[in-house]
Amino acid sequence: MDFQQAQARFEGLEAQLRAGQISPQQYQAGLNELRVMDAWGRLWMPQAHTGIWHVFQNGAWVAAQPPVPVAAPPPAYAPPPVAQVPPPASKPDSSLAFKYFRFFVIWAVTWVLIAGGYWLFYGSSHQDEAGEAFIGIGVAAALSLVLLLFSLRGGWKGQVVEIRVERKKEADDDGFVGLAETRYAMILQPNGQVRKELAMPNWQVGDWLEKKQGENWVRWRSGTPER
Repeated sequence: MDFQQAQARFEGLEAQLRAGQISPQQYQAGLNELRVMDAWGRLWMPQAHTGIWHVFQNGAWVAAQPPVPVAAPPPAYAPPPVAQVPPPASKPDSSLAFKYFRFFVIWAVTWVLIAGGYWLFYGSSHQDEAGEAFIGIGVAAALSLVLLLFSLRGGWKGQVVEIRVERKKEADDDGFVGLAETRYAMILQPNGQVRKELAMPNWQVGDWLEKKQGENWVRWRSGTPER
C-alpha cells in the first residue's frame, strides 16, 4: 500500500463513519491497517479524523510530511484526458557558457590581484625568492580552478525528506577528543534517488532545493511543492 492508496482508504473510512455505516471500533480497526513503509523503512499512518500523517520514530508517532506528495483521491467521474501536444525540444542553455565565463573572470582577476599584491609589497624587493613564490601561487590558483569547476558541474533538485545529525569523534591539537555534530539533509530527487548534502541552518523537512549547473550555490524554497 502506498501513500495515495492509504489516503483514499482513510477518506472512505471517514465517510462510512459519518454515515453510520461502521462503528467507531470498526473505524479504528480499519485505521490501524493504513500503515505505509517508506524507502527508508520508516512507518507512517494518518491520524484519526484529521488525516494528518505521522511517522514512527524514536519510539513515538510524530507529525510529519510524507516523502512524496499525497494527492486527494480522484472523483467518481473524470472527463477524458485532453490530448497534449508534446513540448518542443529543449534548447541548449545559452546562459550556461556565460555563467562559466563569469566565474572564470572572477577567478582570474582574484589571482592576478594576489600575484600583483605579492610582487608589489614583497617580491620586488626579494627577487631571488619571487620565482618559487610565483610557482606556489600558480599551483594554488590551479587547484582553486579545479575546485571551482567541480562546484559548477552538474545539477540536481529535490525535496528534503529528513534532516539527519551525525556525530563523530574529533581530536584537537592538545589531544582532547570530543564529539562533533554535522547536520545533513536527505533529499529525494525526481528520479527516486536520495541525495545527501550538508544542511544549511534554515533547511527543514519538506523544503525544496535546487542546484543548477553553472552555479555553486543551492536555491531554496520553504515547503512549497513544485508547480
